[in-house]
Amino acid sequence: MSRAPAAWQPRQPVFWVLATGILVCAPLQVRDLMQQEPAGVVLTVSLLVAAAELVAFWIVARVLGARVLGGRHPEPTSLRIAALAWGLTVVPVIAAFANTLHFRVLNGLGLHAFAAAIAAPVDEDLLRFIGVLGVLGLAAPRGLTVRGGLVLGFLVGAGFEVSENLAFLFSSTDLAGTLQLALVRLGIGFGLHALWTGIAGASLAYVLGRRSAGLAPRWGVAVLGLLLPMLLHALWDAPSPSISPPVVYSILGTVYLLTLAAFVGWAVAGRAQSTSASRLPSR
Repeated sequence: MSRAPAAWQPRQPVFWVLATGILVCAPLQVRDLMQQEPAGVVLTVSLLVAAAELVAFWIVARVLGARVLGGRHPEPTSLRIAALAWGLTVVPVIAAFANTLHFRVLNGLGLHAFAAAIAAPVDEDLLRFIGVLGVLGLAAPRGLTVRGGLVLGFLVGAGFEVSENLAFLFSSTDLAGTLQLALVRLGIGFGLHALWTGIAGASLAYVLGRRSAGLAPRWGVAVLGLLLPMLLHALWDAPSPSISPPVVYSILGTVYLLTLAAFVGWAVAGRAQSTSASRLPSR
């Protein structure tokens, strides 16, 4: 039985795309965060919150792949780290630049209220999608599964979510503000970026790994897997038709439930594929 390939695949062009992106953007991300000059207590608490998030997301991904989806051969740890690193570094750095440009254009068109709902899904989701594509490229020699795409996509989105939350926490000025903001960021919409990118990753893995399914069905899954998370992201960022808290929270709750339903649907498909594969006779 061949050993599962690690992320170290220097003969693969996609390896250098991922490695270069992470190595270039990591110091830029640290610089951007530290430019906010957080106070010592804010820095400490923010890093502790980020560390707790990373551990939580890692455990969820591990349980999701090994238990919930019935995976017998989980993705190598190095691939999981690469997925997480892309979301932590590359996505926030490039998305911040792209969002600034798009916000400027949209504000000039009088679409200030909808700028976040338009720019963020396009910039952030596409960058996460590219990261998932790269990591799946490294995972391809061992075979692509919906389960694997779901887990690796989940980690790409988790990395970005931790980075985004960290940027918000660093903007606090005192301990009370940091704790309050942490509760808000973790209590409302926790895991959405991870769930959205997990959906995209599962769809992409299906498209790349099930070539016998036919071109039209695969394209349909690809488009759905990319556009559905973007639509849910846009709905989450869209301005509420009312400032009434019940209305606002009901809308956000609906988007969250729709996201969970879609993710569970893709997870069920991934488990079905894993179960089907396990029943095939060995050669």
